[in-house]
Amino acid sequence: MMSVYRYGRLSVMSNFVPCRNYNPTNKINREGRKWREQHKLPSHINHHKSLLDGADYRFLDGRLTPYGSKQYRRLLAQRSLAEQIVEFKGEVDFAVDRFKRIEEEKKQEIKNILNKKLKPKGGFLK
Repeated sequence: MMSVYRYGRLSVMSNFVPCRNYNPTNKINREGRKWREQHKLPSHINHHKSLLDGADYRFLDGRLTPYGSKQYRRLLAQRSLAEQIVEFKGEVDFAVDRFKRIEEEKKQEIKNILNKKLKPKGGFLK
């Protein structure tokens, strides 16, 4: 099938039918991903923790290097997530304890009602 494509004033005749989703780098990335998976490496080089969290340089006298801007933002985001996790864990623990307490109160109430109903009337016979 012969197609004619216009690019401005230029007309091109071609057998090639364009595809919207075609990206020549996809094949390269896919093959690189396969190689990394075979060698037990992360699927993308930037997903490795040591490359993300490590410093770009070191001082010779052993001083700590300052955080990078993205690293510091990531640190703050992780801290806020940790605070939320602790807060939500406390709420879940409270809800579980409340549920257990309510269930125990229901059982105790049923037990009290049964004890009142089953009391013998009058004194003991001798």
